[in-house]
Amino acid sequence: MELPIIKQEKNWLVNALIGTFGATDQLVASQKKVLFYIALKGTPQTKYSIEKETKINHASVLEAVNELEKKGALKGEKIGQSRAGQDIKKFVLTRQGAFLAIKQFHFWPLHPKEKGNAESIGKVADSWQSLEPILFSKWRYFEKELGQGVGIAFLVLSAFYIDNDENLEEDRDTVIKECFESLENAINYYDYIKDDQKMLDDYTKNYGRNAEASLDAWVKVIRQDSDLKKYFVNYLDFLYFEAENRLSWGQYLKQGPGYAAKWLI
Repeated sequence: MELPIIKQEKNWLVNALIGTFGATDQLVASQKKVLFYIALKGTPQTKYSIEKETKINHASVLEAVNELEKKGALKGEKIGQSRAGQDIKKFVLTRQGAFLAIKQFHFWPLHPKEKGNAESIGKVADSWQSLEPILFSKWRYFEKELGQGVGIAFLVLSAFYIDNDENLEEDRDTVIKECFESLENAINYYDYIKDDQKMLDDYTKNYGRNAEASLDAWVKVIRQDSDLKKYFVNYLDFLYFEAENRLSWGQYLKQGPGYAAKWLI
């Protein structure tokens, strides 16, 4: 099915994926500058190089790096010692730090006019793809198939649900699940209001048109990719598991007293 919405000003998929997300996790300016610098450089950086290139004073760099390390966004790697005997480290983003940078670029850039900067968000994913080979590589796939806005929206949604470096597969399952649930919420709301012209006009103004066509295109793209299809199947298993549990609960309520012991065995 063709996807006419992609060429329109309002992209239903983009707004359905992340249109209801509120800004969160705002860093102070010095931390953002340090995080953005390392994120866009794509290579390990010393405190000296950060200070030199960002023009942030020495004390602020030290404080920002320390705070970002505490947050789990940066990791220091010892490369030597100074003449004073202090460790010299190069700092790299962690997986969590890369996603934090994406959230900052989307909601809290250094300059308001850069809000939602697709170029910077995409560059973070491309530069640090080794940290998250699945999610960071798929945004280019979505960009090719559905447009840049959808690819960036996928990265921003991913960033909302990843806050550590521990549960890689579980996190990927969660991201795909939340993608579909965000779309389900948007399509359910569309079905609810589509016969009310005023509400439909408001929906179209905020989300865009062609909800059904956009959803069909999204599912088709997911199913065509072997990596994404695996998480899609996991999501289907989750839905069937939930449905079976709800059905069992309904059967219990229908049967009434005395059925609980049989149901709970």
